[in-house]
Amino acid sequence: ALIFTYFLMVDRDKLLNAVIRFFPKKSRERVREIYDISEEKLSKFVSGQFIASASVGLIVIVGLLCLKVDSAIILGCVSAVLDIVPIVGPAIALVICLAVTYKLGWTIVILTAVIFLFAQFAENNFVKPYVFGKFMDLHPIVIYIFLFVCAKYFGAVGAIFAPAIAADTCVFIEELYLKRMDQ
Repeated sequence: ALIFTYFLMVDRDKLLNAVIRFFPKKSRERVREIYDISEEKLSKFVSGQFIASASVGLIVIVGLLCLKVDSAIILGCVSAVLDIVPIVGPAIALVICLAVTYKLGWTIVILTAVIFLFAQFAENNFVKPYVFGKFMDLHPIVIYIFLFVCAKYFGAVGAIFAPAIAADTCVFIEELYLKRMDQ
């Protein structure tokens, strides 16, 4: 995936020109415009994902610092990075944090789990819908619908890319259908 992404970034123009050749000459400029709009939305998706994951890390850091856990900052950063992968990532981060805090007693372990539940609840119900809605100009309900549908049919990978798929779908509907209807 990393190699694939690297070549997509490096050879972006070559690949785009190769794909555009499959369209009729009169449509090529319009295809390029739609691609540029889609690319902008996807870059905002990446920014939104970063902010959402950072919010989890920040909540975990603050919570663990309040519990006086020595490695709170490291555990919060690990939680933020692993949060990118839905369900599995936060579960792994929780296990790591519980393994580190178990020597501090059961009260700290239980409070650590509560902090994680709160961080995930806040991210999934407030931060992600709001941030993706603002960055990608999509209503949070649209994002929720795509999260449910993509997670059901494509699993964890679908859940990761649901906001990006929602943005692209909305761009295509707007550019290929609604604008024509208005004209």
